[in-house]
Amino acid sequence: MSAEKGQVKTSVAVVAVVVALVVGVLGGYFGSVSMAPAQQAGAARTVTVVNTFTVATTRVETATVRLTTTVTLTPTTGDRVLYDPALVEAARREGKVIMYSSIPVPQLQEFKKVFEQRFPGITLEFWRADATVVLDKIRTEYSGGVYAYDVVFATDTAVKPAYDLGYAVVPNVRLPEGFPSDLVLPYGFGIRLLAYVIIYNEQLVSAERAPKTLEDLADPRWKGKIWVLDPKTHLSAGIFHMYLMKTWGETKYFDWMRKLKANDAVWHNVAQRVATACGTGEAEVCLAYHSNALGEALERRPVNTVWPDPTFIHPTAVAMAARPANPNAARLLIQFLLYEGMKVLQGVGELPAVIDPTIQLHKVNQGYQKVGIKVIPLVSESELAAFRQRLP
Repeated sequence: MSAEKGQVKTSVAVVAVVVALVVGVLGGYFGSVSMAPAQQAGAARTVTVVNTFTVATTRVETATVRLTTTVTLTPTTGDRVLYDPALVEAARREGKVIMYSSIPVPQLQEFKKVFEQRFPGITLEFWRADATVVLDKIRTEYSGGVYAYDVVFATDTAVKPAYDLGYAVVPNVRLPEGFPSDLVLPYGFGIRLLAYVIIYNEQLVSAERAPKTLEDLADPRWKGKIWVLDPKTHLSAGIFHMYLMKTWGETKYFDWMRKLKANDAVWHNVAQRVATACGTGEAEVCLAYHSNALGEALERRPVNTVWPDPTFIHPTAVAMAARPANPNAARLLIQFLLYEGMKVLQGVGELPAVIDPTIQLHKVNQGYQKVGIKVIPLVSESELAAFRQRLP
């Protein structure tokens, strides 16, 4: 970005929102972006990704978040102008941008507010549904010659097939400093993360005694005291367990699963219910998403998290329509989401791809900064079904 003497700053109060955390599974690297992502200063982080398989149906989990913070936004990064004035002017002539998304409406409303404050004269319109419905809408419209949407921001179960069908593309935009290269995908940018963490009840388990690894969950000390998201009935849990098997090897994984069953683990297909078991003391330790722990903590229940190293994650991706009605506004919105949008995500308790050190993370999310991450790939429905038949 070119040098600019003045910086414009805007403070945005981020109000109570509903955080919907969805399955997103990522893979690959898109090599044609305009600027190679720089390494984040001082970050002891590794990111691993593998090739993506075919699409499976998704499921949406929700949790209530009541965080309020102040986000300082700036239109410059280092010595380069963030938003090209010519692009902004062209987007203003278009007057609007339309985004299809699977993230919750209150969060989309926050994006709308901040975006329209930053760019007066450009309206952000959004349409929200579960990821499979988003994909169905895009497929139906494009098959009928209707090119209504400009940007898609959803789990990979919507974004990747839209890209594979030729209905979405990856724009050539600048990436923020520290954006992990493994989250630059062939079909979009993974800017919103969903992590599997160990949750524990602080009144029943000390931080020193809490499990430190996924393997520790099989320790007999947790017999009758553990809840786990069920890989047989919960889609993303099934994909996670399948990837865990491939990562560990079949011998280690199935031995671990047999020990979990011997520990009388309670298997449940609703992630927030698993975390609530820890929050209410029904369980001492649980395995679910970081967002579920956040939901419990915001309900003032005594939970905290352990982030295994590496931590396995599902990201949510953003891409541009192949034939956008408002191409300049679409590029501008994606540039906005990659910079200021991630600040908004973090401010409402989400976990963005790049952490802003000026915005405090909730205690249940702080472990993210100390571990490496592995991105979980999609699998086919037939492959997942075959894996589930092998589960003890």
